[in-house]
Amino acid sequence: MARLSGLALIASIALATLCEAQSFTVVSVKPVDPAARQAISMRRFPGGRVTATSVTLKFLIGLAYGVQDIQISGGPDWMNRAEFNVNAEGEDDAASMPLMFQSLLEDRFKLAVRRETKELPIYELRMAKTGGKFGPNLHEADAGDCPQEPPPTPAQIKSPLWTPCGAFHSMRGHLSGKKVTLRMLTSPLIVQVGRPVLDETGVTGKFDLALDWTAEANLGPPGDRGQALGSTEGPSIFTALREQLGLKLESGKGPVELLVVEHAEKPSED
Repeated sequence: MARLSGLALIASIALATLCEAQSFTVVSVKPVDPAARQAISMRRFPGGRVTATSVTLKFLIGLAYGVQDIQISGGPDWMNRAEFNVNAEGEDDAASMPLMFQSLLEDRFKLAVRRETKELPIYELRMAKTGGKFGPNLHEADAGDCPQEPPPTPAQIKSPLWTPCGAFHSMRGHLSGKKVTLRMLTSPLIVQVGRPVLDETGVTGKFDLALDWTAEANLGPPGDRGQALGSTEGPSIFTALREQLGLKLESGKGPVELLVVEHAEKPSED
């Protein structure tokens, strides 16, 4: 009996240590004054510090649970409107970051979610050309990690010539990416086509890319926060993917995992 009690104590200590390692040790969450809105940004610093600027709860849920925006349902009306600045410090472990954000959302936003699967219309991202040939605007990226970059200036946000390393820059009718994977490309495509997009290219590695298409009214939101609009002349996004990147979207149906928000509250003051 003493041996069993000892094992139970060891297990409880190990569980407490694991939970602590998967939680941020310092967290600040502040609402954003609409008059002081900034460009949305997410930065991770050496040592385990993470900052998120002008992000919504819906954005943070997608980050924490690895789901795309269209896979999130339910929740309060403010979940996709109210913006927050988040500063957090914890273990410098990229693999634990999603669990740490889940813990943050449960603690500060009282978030409760459940998963369910539904058969829904989807698009599959595939290579369009035989032999897996890339299009003229899709290039393998240089080796090496992205350097630390300062927050973008208003002029950069409005320019289609600027692209953050390791991410995308999206404007109406324009998308560019630097050192991104094709799996990452599915997220900005969802905004344009209104369906879940699955990466079925089978291609690994990181790429630099640029994509320009007709900015039709039904292919995504207009420029926000003073962003300039892209060109209104050119191909559809489906044609642009094929001609410029050597990729295509094939329509189909498939099981899509949804994350249903059952409860959320605005965080209390720090």
